[in-house]
This record gives sequence, C-alpha cells and structure tokens, in this order.
Amino acid sequence: MSRKTSRVPLVVLSALAIAVLAGWVALAGELEPPVPPGTPTMKPLNEIEPRRPIYAGMLPLTIDEEGSSWYLAESISVLVGGITVAASKVTIDLMGFTLAGHAGNGPGISSTDYYGTMVRNGTINAWDQGVKLGRGSTVRDIRVFQS
Repeated sequence: MSRKTSRVPLVVLSALAIAVLAGWVALAGELEPPVPPGTPTMKPLNEIEPRRPIYAGMLPLTIDEEGSSWYLAESISVLVGGITVAASKVTIDLMGFTLAGHAGNGPGISSTDYYGTMVRNGTINAWDQGVKLGRGSTVRDIRVFQS
C-alpha cells in the first residue's frame, strides 16, 4: 500500500505568508497621530542643547547671564583676555579642550564677585592664574599648567 503525500509549492507558502503579514500590518493602523499642518515637528536647538558654545573668536568673553551654561567648542589659544563671569550660577564645561593664554593676561577664567560658578572637564594653560573663582564655586576635572 502506498501513500501519496502532496507538497505545497514554496511559491504558494510564500504568497500566503505575505498575505497574512500584510493583513496584520493593515490592522495595526497609525502608530502616531497626525500632526496638524504648520505645526513644528522638531524641537528648537536651544531646547535640545541649552548650553552655548565658546569659540576662539569670542574671547575675551564676559558672561553676564545668571544660571547660563557654556561649553568650549574647540581648543582655544588667545593672546588677550580669557573668560570673565559676571553672574551667579554659571557653568563652563571645557569639554576636554584646552584654554590657553599668555603670561600677563590675568586668569583664564575669573568669577570673583559671584557665587556658584562651575568650571569642569579640561585644561587651562599659560595664564597668570588658571582659575580665579568666588565663594560657593566648584572646579572639577581641570588641569592647570603654567608654561
């Protein structure tokens, strides 16, 4: 006694699988609600990165906005003036870069009359004083060299 087995061709199985998947996806519907026309779909840059960059051409720089946050966008070497902080609760992140000056320029970063200044993460080189801060200030992960 012999048995006959029938095989379903691979093409038929593939077509069936595609039809099932297409129906399943069609039932899922929209994953996100539609946005009304004219509505911005992205956040502005100041919401994503509220910190402000510091470039070499900006020095000497005076920061006078309380609670602001700044970062070095590149290593900076200048002949005149560093960064003067004229507001409280300012953060300056060197982002691993170097702020280099020259003897006779005073401090690289100065904030003597204000409180809560934070300077972090980088190198300060060749200033009369590397960092000169007021009360309640913090210096973290900073290397200061006099060359």
